[in-house]
Amino acid sequence: MIVEIALVIPLRQVFDYKWPAGWNGPKLGQRVLVPFRRQKKCGLIVGIKEKSEFDSVRQILALLDEHPIINRDLLDLTRWVAEYYFCGWGEVLQAALPGGLGVHLQSEYSWGSSRPDQNSRLPEKFAGLLNRERWTDQEWKELNPSAADEELRQSWLNSGLLKVQRHLVQQRAKIKTERWVRLKNSPSDKLGKSGRKKTKRQRLLEILLERDSVPWLNLRDEIKAPASLLKQLVEEQVVETFEERVFRRFLPQGLPVPTDFQKLSVDQQNVWTLIEQSLDSKKYNAFLLHGVTGSGKTEVYLHAVRKCLELEKTALVLVPEISLTPQLVNRFRERFGDLVAVLHSGMDDGERFDEWSRIQLGQAKIAIGARSAIFAPLQNLGLVVIDEEHDQSYKQGESPRYQGRDVAVYRAFQEKTTVILGSATPSIESWQNSRTGKYHLLELPSRALTGAKLPEVELLDLRQQPRQSGCYF
Repeated sequence: MIVEIALVIPLRQVFDYKWPAGWNGPKLGQRVLVPFRRQKKCGLIVGIKEKSEFDSVRQILALLDEHPIINRDLLDLTRWVAEYYFCGWGEVLQAALPGGLGVHLQSEYSWGSSRPDQNSRLPEKFAGLLNRERWTDQEWKELNPSAADEELRQSWLNSGLLKVQRHLVQQRAKIKTERWVRLKNSPSDKLGKSGRKKTKRQRLLEILLERDSVPWLNLRDEIKAPASLLKQLVEEQVVETFEERVFRRFLPQGLPVPTDFQKLSVDQQNVWTLIEQSLDSKKYNAFLLHGVTGSGKTEVYLHAVRKCLELEKTALVLVPEISLTPQLVNRFRERFGDLVAVLHSGMDDGERFDEWSRIQLGQAKIAIGARSAIFAPLQNLGLVVIDEEHDQSYKQGESPRYQGRDVAVYRAFQEKTTVILGSATPSIESWQNSRTGKYHLLELPSRALTGAKLPEVELLDLRQQPRQSGCYF
């Protein structure tokens, strides 16, 4: 069997590799390690076929994932991005994955049958290596070797004095867990006599009877129980401990106070009626929502997401800047709680990996973020929202380069969903698309609050203004 592999290189072509006999069948979206020229590279399986058009095909070295880490819809989307923007498919696939999924080769050195002569020109700082069986490339670098030292090491390798082995190291973000406690046997005979003041042992067991299982840290803080008490109960086989995964959260702990959905204005209701019909149709429709500042575009987004969840679908909401994310996220969390996940480049690898995992596992139904959130692993997508669609920040300036707004629209088209592009000042491209019928134009000409007016604009002649310190007009 032959699999097609997309490598993280600036080439749009894929490469054929032989699937090893005896392995379980390949799946699209799995990562593999393959030989490429004189190197070993990580790639993703993007195609499966019986035969290759090439006579000589090299074999896969290792399978890195038991299950696919990217779904078929995202494979199709990333392939389109690579073809449309002339970049490597593997580069786009890498951009679609969180940072905690890297792979690298670690070199480990060991002496051969003999070692360098003690009287050889070995620098003093490396003398300790003669007494060591093996060491890694990282440990060598920590000794700050000079160019001459590197030449010396290479001469040892060439002469056979030194041997090197390379091992695959996966830089997977560490899954965070916490210890939980639950009853193992009935504690009725372990509770002891009930007195005026209950012991910590009695209180702990009563809590477990009521709640089934409890995080140990919460239990410890609640009754001030020492670790020795837990150890004793485990040894007596009254309770047992187990590890439960904990998701690191970029968002503040606790949920904001829930708020009700606001009653829509007449203009908002007219807009919402058309969007609701599109969501019910489960077909691709693109809407350019042109609304003045304060017209209530976000409230329309919130109603659309609620409808999407009622249809048992997921939603993707994009904002152009990381700085805008907290404002929008807070409003969405007020309505939808922990169904909201955040993805953007300002998060560390652990937080981003956990939010990505929550989306992939289906625990989060709404993904909000900047440009990189376009590739969120949402299943059964029902809505795409692009806020401030005119903003130039949606353009990716580094390889792979793409226009995030247009990629999001194509994802909606590909998955047959509704897409809303919102702006008070639409881009020329989107405005033209609305005139030619590619987008449906929706208008919110006035502010949502009754009696609210746009800020007054006043022209000032700076030549007539008093000079101020530090002002150079």
